Amino acid sequence: DILFYKKKPEQIVAEKPELGQALTSYVIALAIVLVISAIGKLLLPSSAGVFLAVFVLVGGLIGGIIGVLIGAILLHVFALIVGGKGDFGTTVASIVKLEAAYIGTIGVLSALVGLIVALVPALSMLSLAWAGVGFIAGLYLLVLTVLLIKAAHNLSTGRAVIAVVVIPFVLVLLLVLLLGAALIAMLAGVASSSPSMNTGLFSLLG
Repeated sequence: DILFYKKKPEQIVAEKPELGQALTSYVIALAIVLVISAIGKLLLPSSAGVFLAVFVLVGGLIGGIIGVLIGAILLHVFALIVGGKGDFGTTVASIVKLEAAYIGTIGVLSALVGLIVALVPALSMLSLAWAGVGFIAGLYLLVLTVLLIKAAHNLSTGRAVIAVVVIPFVLVLLLVLLLGAALIAMLAGVASSSPSMNTGLFSLLG
């Protein structure tokens, strides 16, 4: 309902969805997507297809559940940082419910497109076309998430955007910069130690 805007975000929040029900819907939708994806892996000509199929099913399910819960909790925290006053359980359950609706429609369609292309490689352009649709759908999901956080925490649109978009973007950017700096430092350390290593090696050979 929320994905097609049959119910506005504030209506979803007002209903105070239960996390258990929302998570059940999410797991069912995710399982359908993963089964379709696993079927595509089984089409691979080698025995690796079976391994990949099992990995997709098990890893995808565990990772998806953990990921959606952590994401929902972080959004709740970010909303509190910008002045939100929403209930933890309602916020998390509402976000999981939105993700379940997204996975159950766009996610399933994406998996089906991938399976069709795997069965009929000549239709590979279909995946490129669907990528554009997926990008637009992702932006739409982002907008709905902003509206949901706005309603759940009684925030202004600007503050909701900061909680959903700006803070996560800044954190990801900082993480990338830190990882980049660590990688550069590691490479610099290896480069600086190489001459001494080479000298020691030559002295041993001499």
